[in-house]
Amino acid sequence: MNIALIDGGYFVKRLQKHWLPNVYGNMKFWNDKFERKKIGIDELNENLYRIFDNDVKYLEIIMNKIDKFDKVIVFYDGIYGRRARGKYYKNYKKNRSGIHALKHKGIDITQKIEKCLFDPYQLRPTWISEMDMFKEADDLIAEYIEDNPMEKITVFSTDGDMYQFLNKDNVSLHNFTKIITKQEIEDKIGLPIEKYVSWKTLVGDSSDNLPGMRGYGPQKAKLMLKDYDSFLSIPKEFFVMHYISAHTVQDLGKKLKKYRKSNNLSIKKVSTNYGSWWKRIEDGKKANLNKMEYDNLCNVLNDKINCVIEDHNPTLNNQYRVIKLPFKEK
Repeated sequence: MNIALIDGGYFVKRLQKHWLPNVYGNMKFWNDKFERKKIGIDELNENLYRIFDNDVKYLEIIMNKIDKFDKVIVFYDGIYGRRARGKYYKNYKKNRSGIHALKHKGIDITQKIEKCLFDPYQLRPTWISEMDMFKEADDLIAEYIEDNPMEKITVFSTDGDMYQFLNKDNVSLHNFTKIITKQEIEDKIGLPIEKYVSWKTLVGDSSDNLPGMRGYGPQKAKLMLKDYDSFLSIPKEFFVMHYISAHTVQDLGKKLKKYRKSNNLSIKKVSTNYGSWWKRIEDGKKANLNKMEYDNLCNVLNDKINCVIEDHNPTLNNQYRVIKLPFKEK
């Protein structure tokens, strides 16, 4: 069967736009006219229905350009959908509402759709919809994909987390504007699509309020993951960071330079053997070293260096769990 799975977030974004102030002809425009008694309830309902119907028609247009679908399923976020992930990372999507995920209660988009005189669970006669109050739409989509490996599936979503589905031969992805290909994402991250979740764990995701690993951008994450199958196989020592203060660095820089000169070593040589942190410290810049780099520094100077130690492994493990679909409790 040929299946279309639609992320209900599409309707969330459309309705947000329709209710923006000072936009001629949108839903708020007609509602304001109704409240000022310029139009009656029938004219208001007619316009709300017409505007929402146009959003559904747009989906039909783009689907018809792709293929003929045997089944269309719309998945909505549950109002408590963030809470399960909040157990592992309480600041998940906090940037959107200011509320910790554990306490978050979302808006029931189905109620807003009903106000447009549509049945949210049957937007078209042959379409169906699903919502689990305690799951997000992407989890429902992921579970459907897992349960139906023999079906040809097209996912319609703008959510970057959906990229991880591109590792499946039976799944394609459309962002409501164009098809997103596996090759496109692999070119973007410089890694096989199977490592996308690991890459995102290190880089972070500002839209979901996931910080990733401090000091890791797309390039550093790519270089790290080239040598490992996934984030989970990277030695934990890489993420136990030793933060050395600017005051301490000034003294360390002099000692490192003295060591290097006495052993006739060039900056290029020590940077190759030990890492770029050597030059940073010689230049008097603050240094953030992982455990292996810190141990090398202590061995070179034959001394234990004062620093602040922070283990990022628990946070990164939880972020990996939050990103990977479908989300699963321990």
